[in-house]
Amino acid sequence: MLLAKVTETSEFQFAGMPAGWLRLLGLMLLIALAYLIVWLYQREARAGAALALRMAMAGLRIAAMLLLALIWLEPVIATYRVRETSAHVAVLMDASASMGVVDVETPDAAPPDGLIAGPTGPGGLIAGPTGQSAPGGATRIERVAGMLQERDWDWLRRLAAKNELGLYTFGERVTRLPLPWTPAGRESGPLARNGMDARAPPPVAGGTPALPAATEERTDLGLALMNVLEELGDGPIAGVVVITDGGFNAGMSVDEAVAYVRRHHQKIPVHAVGVGSPTEPPNVRVESLSAPATVPKGDPLELRVEVSGAGVPPSPLRLELSARRMGGPAGSSEETVVASRELTVGGESAPLEARFKVQADAAGEFLYRARLAALPGEAVTLDNTRAATVVVLDERLRVLVVAGRPSYDYRYVTRLLERDRTIDVSCWLQNADEGAVRDGDVVITSLPRKPEELFEYDAILLLDPDPRELDSGWAITLKRFVDEFGGGLLLQAGPHYTMRLVRDPRLDELTTILPVVFDQDADVRLSEQGTYRTQALAMQTPEEALTHPLTGLHPERETCRAIWAALPGVWWHLPVLREKPLATVLLRQASGGRAARLQGAGEVLLAVQPVGAGRTALLAFDSTWRWRSTAEPYFNRFWVQFVRYLAQTRRQGLSKRGTIVLDGDAYNVGDFARIEVRVLDERYLPLARPQLEAVLEPADGPPRTLALEAVPGREGWFAGRVLLDAPGPAVIRVPLPERAADFSPRAAPHRSELRKHLYVSRPDVELRALRRRDETLIKLCEQTGGRYVTLSGAGALPDWIPNATWRTSTREPDRPLWDNGWTMGLLATLLCVEWLMRRRHHLL
Repeated sequence: MLLAKVTETSEFQFAGMPAGWLRLLGLMLLIALAYLIVWLYQREARAGAALALRMAMAGLRIAAMLLLALIWLEPVIATYRVRETSAHVAVLMDASASMGVVDVETPDAAPPDGLIAGPTGPGGLIAGPTGQSAPGGATRIERVAGMLQERDWDWLRRLAAKNELGLYTFGERVTRLPLPWTPAGRESGPLARNGMDARAPPPVAGGTPALPAATEERTDLGLALMNVLEELGDGPIAGVVVITDGGFNAGMSVDEAVAYVRRHHQKIPVHAVGVGSPTEPPNVRVESLSAPATVPKGDPLELRVEVSGAGVPPSPLRLELSARRMGGPAGSSEETVVASRELTVGGESAPLEARFKVQADAAGEFLYRARLAALPGEAVTLDNTRAATVVVLDERLRVLVVAGRPSYDYRYVTRLLERDRTIDVSCWLQNADEGAVRDGDVVITSLPRKPEELFEYDAILLLDPDPRELDSGWAITLKRFVDEFGGGLLLQAGPHYTMRLVRDPRLDELTTILPVVFDQDADVRLSEQGTYRTQALAMQTPEEALTHPLTGLHPERETCRAIWAALPGVWWHLPVLREKPLATVLLRQASGGRAARLQGAGEVLLAVQPVGAGRTALLAFDSTWRWRSTAEPYFNRFWVQFVRYLAQTRRQGLSKRGTIVLDGDAYNVGDFARIEVRVLDERYLPLARPQLEAVLEPADGPPRTLALEAVPGREGWFAGRVLLDAPGPAVIRVPLPERAADFSPRAAPHRSELRKHLYVSRPDVELRALRRRDETLIKLCEQTGGRYVTLSGAGALPDWIPNATWRTSTREPDRPLWDNGWTMGLLATLLCVEWLMRRRHHLL
């Protein structure tokens, strides 16, 4: 709204007054005419005419001439209407999280000399004294408030004395504050534009605005300028003052914000007051905490923590790992330290990685938190912690082993899996007698073929299987098991049946999902090599295999390398052409071979790859049993890790009848998460419904029901979006129906369900860079015609902002003073008097 004041003034003017030299010429002409009249009347030689009489008549004639000249000049009363439109000046105060930092050194030091554009001109830098420190450990926002409140808000009053003042805070939203000398709430009000929901801070007694908390999680300068300029409209704007540390990290870039200001119909200078230290404060942080989403009960749980330091010398700090059960009974949710370690952080060293191994003894959902001790006087400690959720499963893995014959690997692997308390194994030995007693924890009497039978397993191990008992339908079901349902599949090659399986066209659906391209002439190559070897082939371990969850037999890389080098080599293996593009090769043949000649690397012995939602693997040799003679614990670890690696993706969904897929791995408060859910009915067919419901359960807060819509063209898939507005762990729960019509999150709690855990972090983008961005603020001021000062030199800024009030004057119709009877009567009177005088004295 434009504030305008209208005043009227009247003044006498000559509307016909000539301009410039014509005015002087007219005056000289009048003088000449008057002189001529006097000269003529002096020399008029008529009888009885005295000189005094003639001068009196000359005066009357001159008066008539002057009256005619006055009429020619058109005397009028001119009226002017003056409209004054008050200008605005806006003060934008940064209320982002970085303004809550306490600067320990030189908070308002001048920037480097190379950044100073000029001491007084537009865009120049006028900095205050250097080397000042934060008074009393005040935060940046508190120092700004202290500057504003000095001498009864003198800084703001000086701005308001020239122009209409508006006071705002900004971060990821914009809020207008009441002025200290106006009634509370009169001018306050949130700006809600472009989807920003601003909230006005509460005023305190006497109309003084409450100190805004520096809690905004992003700094969006472009949004602040756009909203404020839109609110002020098309009226005059004397300038915009931005009080900030320059850490703009959302919305428009500085160049885009400058371009937006320039597109305004008038030139608007943007001035900046820099707050904070020009150097980064010392800071240590936990970069990441990595943990598996699920782990079986009783297994060791490995967590990896990465820490770093900036601006600090090497310092010994304590890193603690704590755990807390989520959703447990009263008293069980206390956070306890489960491990700790001393680390030397800082200096020129790269980020450090610390590994913790803890025992998952209890089933349930746990929140693990890594916490790094803070430095003395550290400005930011929010980034000293990271958290991750882990689900400890009490349910055993279901594994199916299919073998063509009782090889040594079959015997030792099945016995190992039977002894493992976290695995339930079922075995189908194809060449066993019909009445033989089958191996395994869960005995089966026939090879599982139907989807509802195969899909009950988490991983399937094919140990040199006989293809004669398999068919195309079984291969298609197995492919669905991996691709659609996240199962794990291993094919271990053997000298008896594997080549038949590779060449069997009925099993193409099976061989195409394996991580290698098979050589159809592999048996010819094996014949050329001979049936027996006199020396084992050494195994080569690529670098990525040393830390892979399948082949990482020891946390230390060099120790792991030494273990693999000490294990017995390979006496027989199946040659393959090459690995597929998405495959990861974990073991190779160390000596040369055909693949080595073609690719410059040893032939593949072990490879894995992702296939759809699941994983597949090829183990090209069948002599891992030989490792038991050298290091039986590593044989056991290898196979247990193998089974868990294959079953990992299937177990993360916590159900065999569906899966939950999120569009990201890490989320911050305020992010939207897209949820895609695949749900199957009790017959493992896609659920046919137009909509289903899910529940988002934050750890601290009420659950929220979500509506997921069916995805067109994708049977059984449902999708939706949810706003993550609460920090901490959360779980997405989708109950599974026993019947297609029975599907609601309010159904009986004992029924199976899909679950997906996630952790919502507080955004730390504000805390990643804390120094004052002088170069950014100088660019902003230079390109808009403003000036840049630091907080200690901001006292002079109100004097540089002029009164930009618009004044427009309009002229009303003139009121003429000559166009009336009095003027004509006076002229006639002058001429008549002269005529009567001439007649009386016989001068006609």
